[in-house]
Amino acid sequence: MIITKRKLAHLLGTTFRMIWNIIIIAVIATLILAVAYSVWLRGEYFKTVDELLESENQRLIISEETGEELDELDDTVDRLTEQVRKAYSDVYVETLGYEMFTITAYSANDATQGTTNITSIGFDVTESYMNFFNICAVDPGVIPLGSIVIIVMDDVEQMYLAGDIGYLIKGTDIDILMTKEEALAFESGLYPVKIIKPNNVEE
Repeated sequence: MIITKRKLAHLLGTTFRMIWNIIIIAVIATLILAVAYSVWLRGEYFKTVDELLESENQRLIISEETGEELDELDDTVDRLTEQVRKAYSDVYVETLGYEMFTITAYSANDATQGTTNITSIGFDVTESYMNFFNICAVDPGVIPLGSIVIIVMDDVEQMYLAGDIGYLIKGTDIDILMTKEEALAFESGLYPVKIIKPNNVEE
């Protein structure tokens, strides 16, 4: 069968229209699915929010009804936490040769504390190399400057360089250098400490 140019053009036009219609239908279907999915997600979001609000309301109701019990529970948790902390401290002191020191925190460039940005051994706390050092202030008669001071806090050994002194730091006191916000939030107290003195310091 001979296909004339006119028939071929008509056939191509019909095929093109069919393909175009299929594309349009596919796009419309995709848009409908996207809208439906968006509506479903929105519904799930609000459902989750409602569940969270309901949970929070229930928690508040329970808290109001059992306020005294919750306070007692908090006291019990605090007491047990302190007992666990003491047990860990005893292990470090009795078994690993640590000593108990009073640990506090301070910040640099604080006029109320009388601090500057230069430590007693000449470190500038504003320099980038301070990213590699944790500094603490010590009584040099007890802990020589340049010593490595290992402090156990929250069951983690943290290493400091004895690089500063302070007129209020006496005996078994150690003041660790932090940002002002960290220093204000720091929980002072007794912590296990191990001191590694420089080689040129006699015991």
